[in-house]
Amino acid sequence: GAPVPAAVVSVTEAGQGRHWRNRRGRMEPPASPGELARRETDAGGQVRFQDLPPGRPAVMASAEGFFSNETALVELAAGRETVLTLELQISRRRPLTARKVQADLASV
Repeated sequence: GAPVPAAVVSVTEAGQGRHWRNRRGRMEPPASPGELARRETDAGGQVRFQDLPPGRPAVMASAEGFFSNETALVELAAGRETVLTLELQISRRRPLTARKVQADLASV
């Protein structure tokens, strides 16, 4: 699908991602425990994170008018870059339409 600009993408420590949603699917405040990084996507729906610790973080994308999406199925290896694409479903359309958010995750 088309990219989602101005989506918020958050990277949290493994096991912490489920604490990031409230009932409307929006992100919790930035001081939530376990957050490693948070950025907003550019006009092309892309975001880049650098200097993340190796491991299996949870990655979540959220944007106004979309259902949030989250994954913990990414493995970050030291010195490597990982590209992750998350699809967000538009919340006000039937049938649901997907758009994409791409996160480049680089580990130290």
